[in-house]
Amino acid sequence: MAKKIKVLVLGATGIIGKELVKASLGRGYEVYAVSRGSKPVQEGAIGLVADARDSLSLATAIGALEFDTVIDLVSFSGDQAAAIIDVIRNKSKQYIFTSSATVYGESSVDSPIVETSDRVTVGWGYPLKKIEAERVVTAMCAKYELEYTIVRPYITYSEQRIAFGEWEGESILGAIASSRPIVLGNELAESLTTLTHSYDLAAGVAGLIANPKAYSEDFHITSDQSMTWREVFELTGEIIGVKPRIVDVGIEQVTEDFPELKGKIQDRCLGRVFDNTKIKSAVDGFGCSYSVEQGYREIISKMLERGDRLSAFKSGNVLQGRVDRLALKHADSMIQKDIRQFRRKLNFKARILYSIGFYSVLYKSAMLTRRVIKGDAGDDYAVG
Repeated sequence: MAKKIKVLVLGATGIIGKELVKASLGRGYEVYAVSRGSKPVQEGAIGLVADARDSLSLATAIGALEFDTVIDLVSFSGDQAAAIIDVIRNKSKQYIFTSSATVYGESSVDSPIVETSDRVTVGWGYPLKKIEAERVVTAMCAKYELEYTIVRPYITYSEQRIAFGEWEGESILGAIASSRPIVLGNELAESLTTLTHSYDLAAGVAGLIANPKAYSEDFHITSDQSMTWREVFELTGEIIGVKPRIVDVGIEQVTEDFPELKGKIQDRCLGRVFDNTKIKSAVDGFGCSYSVEQGYREIISKMLERGDRLSAFKSGNVLQGRVDRLALKHADSMIQKDIRQFRRKLNFKARILYSIGFYSVLYKSAMLTRRVIKGDAGDDYAVG
């Protein structure tokens, strides 16, 4: 009887990890799923409780175990990847690092992205950190004679997260379902994007496990289908049965009012069309099972069944106020009237929170107070 391939998944309960554990089990692998214990791991997997970003915690959880492949879904920087490699370099034959397709520059239908396409060099810190992390991974794996594979997902959706331009999740579904105005940067609205179901991404990554064709190689794994963000909203409206009330605003005005979204908006304004020839040649029979229409319809239908969770914006009335403040400046008279009526219908507590978001001076004061109290520059109401 052939020995089972042993796989360690770091970040096993996340958007990608949950499906990846399932896909690996489906291939008959022996799967060890690392999580901090706050969520149950997939049935059939062996759970290990650890903080994967804490070297001592991870090493203690692994103990004397050895693996064919370790899949890192948690590292965002070179330092984080280096720390994990230090722990597993004598424990595994292959290390799969999850980077991001945001590292690529702009593409088009006529010139889709391939693995050798140009990388971004300035701008959003997220892809720049991933680029540096890839350098660290290749250098350290060469030093320790550890086989590496780099995978680059783009925008991946699941029941845990679904994307709509600069917005994400049940928040925007609630806005559409309740006919609330939605701010969408006009340049972003017409940009091509590629959305991939987490099931399909997981199938691609699972096919690279202990696969000699994947050693010392990099792959993006995305759908072959691209559409504009406006088309994504229109599709969602058809599924829900409510026409989205989109307020077109200049990108610079959106980023001015929502500075925490600037990097994401810059990235999603780039045309994102991918050529997936390489992953298809490495993984026999690979191809995405879900079109965007099928995937969004299935996931949105499940979310609508939990309708009590679709209350306007998930992040609450503060964010709703921020959105309405910007929308009010650019919407037609009908939407402006609806915004004013919406505010009048709020109860006292909700109106206070909404006003903090709606009036910029109150919002800035609230954020300053928060930073003083917490000692950081975070934003509780940031989306994404």
